[in-house]
Amino acid sequence: MDTKRRLTYLMIALYFFLSGVEYAVILPTMWLYIHENFGATSAFLGLMLSAFSISDLFCSPIYGRISDKYRCTKYLVIFSNLWEIGGNIMYFMGISLPFLLCSRFVTGVGAGAGAAIVSDIARATNVRERTGVIAILMACRQVGLVIGPGCNLFLRLVNTSIGPYPLTAYSVPGLFMASLWLLHTLLSLCLYTDFHRMAPPDDGDGDDERRRLVADGDGVGYEAVAAAAPEPEPPALVTDRRYYVNEYLRHELVAILATIFATFFNQTALEAMLTPLTKDYLGWGELGNSLLYLGAGVEVILVFMVVRCASSRFYDSSLILLGSAVSAAAIAGMLVYFPLAVPGNELNLPMLIGSVFLDVIALPFLVTCSVSLYSKITSPATQGFSQGLRRSVIGLSTIMGPLWAGSMLTRLSIMLAVLLSLILLMMALFCLSMPRLRCYEKAADSERRLSKTDEAAESGPETVNA
Repeated sequence: MDTKRRLTYLMIALYFFLSGVEYAVILPTMWLYIHENFGATSAFLGLMLSAFSISDLFCSPIYGRISDKYRCTKYLVIFSNLWEIGGNIMYFMGISLPFLLCSRFVTGVGAGAGAAIVSDIARATNVRERTGVIAILMACRQVGLVIGPGCNLFLRLVNTSIGPYPLTAYSVPGLFMASLWLLHTLLSLCLYTDFHRMAPPDDGDGDDERRRLVADGDGVGYEAVAAAAPEPEPPALVTDRRYYVNEYLRHELVAILATIFATFFNQTALEAMLTPLTKDYLGWGELGNSLLYLGAGVEVILVFMVVRCASSRFYDSSLILLGSAVSAAAIAGMLVYFPLAVPGNELNLPMLIGSVFLDVIALPFLVTCSVSLYSKITSPATQGFSQGLRRSVIGLSTIMGPLWAGSMLTRLSIMLAVLLSLILLMMALFCLSMPRLRCYEKAADSERRLSKTDEAAESGPETVNA
C-alpha cells in the first residue's frame, strides 16, 4: 500500500472517529442542555435527535450522485466539514430552542459525505477484504464513542463565557467539535487523495472483481448469481430509470435495507429513551451517562474486532442473523422488566446494564455486515447513489426512532413491543431472501479460494508444496 493510500485511509478513519466523538460528546448532555436551560420536554429531545437525520436523509443521495459523476470525494468531505463546523458553532451559541434545532439540521448536512466515502471504499476494495476494512472504520467510530465521554469528564468543568454566550458543560461540546472538524478539514486539504487518482492496487479494482465473480464461476453459486441477479453494464453515470427500478427493487436488496432500517430505528429509539430512563430509575446525571457510554464504547470496539475476525470464517448473512437474535433478546428483556419497574429498585441497575450489554454486542454484527453485504450486491458504477440510498434509509430510521421513543416514554410496554416486533419482522424477511443472498456470498467465497490458489502458484513450487 503506497503512502497516498495510507494517508487517505487515515483521513477516512479520522472522519469516522470524529463522527463518533461528536455523537458521544453531544448526546449525553443534550437532554440536560435543552431541559435545564429552556425547559424542553422529552418530545423535543426526539426532535433534536431527528433533526440531524432529516437533513442527512435528503443530502446523502445528492452527495452519492455527485460522487458517481465527478469522483471528487475529497472536496465533498471538505465541503461537508464546513457544515459540521457551522452547525456545532450554532449549537454552542444556543440562543433558543428553535436555534438549537436548526443547528442539528445544519450539522446533518455535513454527515452526508459518509455516502461518498463508503462508495469509494467499495470501489477500492474487493470482496475478500471489504468487510474487514469496513469493520476497522466502524471501530474507529466506536473509538470516538469511547473518547467522547472521556472528553466530557473534562468539558463538564468548564464554566466561563465568550462574549454574550455562556460556555458551560452543556454548550462547550459544540465549540469543541467545531475545532476538531476544522482540524480535519485542514488535514484533508493536504493529505486526502481520491482513490481513482492513485495507482490501482495489485489485486485489481472492484469493477473487475465483480465481473470476475460471474465470469469465472465453476458451480451453482456463480450461475445462480448471473441468473438471479444479472449485472447490467451501465455507463459511468446511469440516467435510465429502468436500470434503477431493476437494481433497487430486488427483494434481497429490500431485505438488507429493511435490516438497516430496523437496526437504526431500534438503536436510536433505545438511545433516546436511555438518558431519561437512567434519570428516572437510577437518578443519574451527565457523569453517569458519560460513564455508561464509555463502557459501551469499549465493549463495542472489542465486538468489532470479533466481527473482523469472524467475517473471514462466516458469511455476512449468518452474522446478521446472529446479531438480530441478540438484539431481539436485549429488547425482550427490557420489555419484560421495565414497564413494571419502580425507581430505586436494586434490580434496575443490573437489568439496564444487561440490556445495554446485549444491545451493544448485536450492533457491530448488524451494522458492519449489512453495509458490506449491501455493497457486494449493488453495482460499482452507481455505488455512490447506492450508498446515498442506504444513508437515506438510515436517516429515515433515525428520524422515526427518536420521535417514537420520545413520544412513548410514558408507555414503555407499547414502545418496546413495537421495537421487538420490528426486529422479528426483519428477521423473517431476511430469512426469506437468504437463498439469493447466499448465492452472492458463495460466489465471493469461491473467488477468494481461487485468488489464494493463484497467489500460492505465483509464489513458487515450494510454497504450493508446503
